[in-house]
Amino acid sequence: MQGRNNYTIIIGLLIVAFTVQGCALLQNTSVVELTPARLTCQANPEFVDGDLQTVGEFWANGSIRQLYHIEVKPGALTKPGDSVTTHSGTLKTKTLIKLDKPTYVSYVEIYSVSEIPKITLDLTTEEKSPKWANSFIPVKDKRYTNVKERQVARFYIRQKVLYLRITADGIANLGNSESTTSEDPNFTHEFVTPLQGAKIREVKIYERL
Repeated sequence: MQGRNNYTIIIGLLIVAFTVQGCALLQNTSVVELTPARLTCQANPEFVDGDLQTVGEFWANGSIRQLYHIEVKPGALTKPGDSVTTHSGTLKTKTLIKLDKPTYVSYVEIYSVSEIPKITLDLTTEEKSPKWANSFIPVKDKRYTNVKERQVARFYIRQKVLYLRITADGIANLGNSESTTSEDPNFTHEFVTPLQGAKIREVKIYERL
């Protein structure tokens, strides 16, 4: 009985030792930032140039249209006081970062200048092909988060990456809004607000060695 108890104690100590050692190895896993030479971003090269003094901006191609029925308009299906909000173009902005080779990425840090509304990250390890656009998979961490201005937001990836796509909503450029006569047969006036892209100082990508 004494020998069996001693055996049980020894096995228990070995399990604890291996568990502690495994945790230590995980904690000591090296994470290294990818150099700018390993990253390419054709649309926004400032995002990956390694210089925190430069600022890049998402390219926006859309506007918000607020249509109003202010005056009586013969044949209109609406009545004075009615309004509707729609948009032209796209509400989304995006950019694409390519790594020099498929790399196991631990996390990504985004250094914002402006607010970045509803940001999402998606990735693929495939080279471009006819079905390439459908190969992206979503990064679940902080999906659709609103990143505040002048914030460093970290997104955990923990997967291999060749292309990283960053998408965000456009921002209403209220300073350039215009009021015009509406060409819509059901409305008399419209208020058009162009969209602008969020601004980013740097995107840093960290690989696990």
